[in-house]
Amino acid sequence: MLMHMALLRHKTSTIGPEERLFLASFSMRFQDSEAVSLTVRELSDSVGMPPRVVMRAVSRLASADSYLVVKKVSCGRGRPSRSYEISPEIRERLKSSAVSCPSDCLQVIDHLLMPITDLRSREGCDEEAEKRIGYKQPPVRMKSDQLSLANRWLLAVLVSHANEFGVVDELGMADLRQLTGMTEFRLKAQVTRLMDMGVIRSYAPGLSRSLFTGVRVRSSYVLDLSHPLLGTGVDRGGVVVIDEETEAPREVVIRVAGGVEPVLRDYFQRLSDADFDVFWHRLDGYASFLLSRPWKAPGRLLGADLAAELEALIGNDFQRPRGRVSGDLSIDEGHWLRVIEHFSFLAFERARRIQAVLMGMPDWKNGGVRIQLIPTLCPRITAVLVKPSPVPRYGCVVVKYEPWNVCELYEQEADLEIDDRHRFGLQALPKG
Repeated sequence: MLMHMALLRHKTSTIGPEERLFLASFSMRFQDSEAVSLTVRELSDSVGMPPRVVMRAVSRLASADSYLVVKKVSCGRGRPSRSYEISPEIRERLKSSAVSCPSDCLQVIDHLLMPITDLRSREGCDEEAEKRIGYKQPPVRMKSDQLSLANRWLLAVLVSHANEFGVVDELGMADLRQLTGMTEFRLKAQVTRLMDMGVIRSYAPGLSRSLFTGVRVRSSYVLDLSHPLLGTGVDRGGVVVIDEETEAPREVVIRVAGGVEPVLRDYFQRLSDADFDVFWHRLDGYASFLLSRPWKAPGRLLGADLAAELEALIGNDFQRPRGRVSGDLSIDEGHWLRVIEHFSFLAFERARRIQAVLMGMPDWKNGGVRIQLIPTLCPRITAVLVKPSPVPRYGCVVVKYEPWNVCELYEQEADLEIDDRHRFGLQALPKG
């Protein structure tokens, strides 16, 4: 088991992001080595971090839970004066950690931990601006278009928890604090920065709702694994955007539910806006599940096994009613089964409409692709990540139905206008 991967899942509050990044980079660089003797400059170059930050990290790691064993050595004038080794106790503690990660995510993590010149962060990027001698100009915090040390570690942690499309679910703020060593204030600032840079496509904060299993619905993140700052070896796949005039999601759900059974219409009418937003997000997840599995052509029903698997998936996400109550909503157990069936029907209808569009594309193969819907702010927009791309040589397809039917092809997602990227949910709107 690779130790640097285990470190990405290691929860502790004793060391910060810079120390964790150093430790993981050191572990990746010297996988099975015992003590290595290096000068400060050699150590700095081996992990791709500034010497001042490296020495501070070494000092803290040697004292905090003895993560690093540092010894003085005598090798003659001009040679290394210290040796460095990850402590046997830490090796033993991490040895049993099992970490599975998609291959695309592993490539991104290696890139973030790799000492590449253009990836190396400026020494003062996450620190207070250094004091300057003289009175010509006061200290100024300079913005950079490169990833800072804290950016790199936070991204590495998120990517280690992501699926192949860069979607991170069920990772709460408390978990991230333990995994990154950052305060909540600093974490939120880092997330905002990464969203402004386009590395994080979108972020949905967690909610405490009695409607959902486990009471707490944790935060979710959608990362852009094809972003240039995350390397170039990732399978980009394709992006399909469907732009069509439609009703607001809640209106559609209530109208369809009312046509089936009044109790279902009442159930969805009583959902709070926050509950409905989470429900709609989950519905996209169920549609992604269906679209990535082989099933019959549009207009045909699901097979019994797949329908049962979908209903089990939905049933595990939501609280079953106790007596006549489900969360804050009045509904008995008999009607609750109808709610689950209706959730399944809505997921099927959403998947069917998307599949009808995808099936008209040259390389579409039912069940032979992997699909992930991503959240969008506009109800009329459906954005789908597809691997492999359904149109050869084109990484982005925009299908528009208003004011007329048209299909726009782009070589890559980055060729879209920035306003369209925001509207399609492919890049978050900058704060402020």
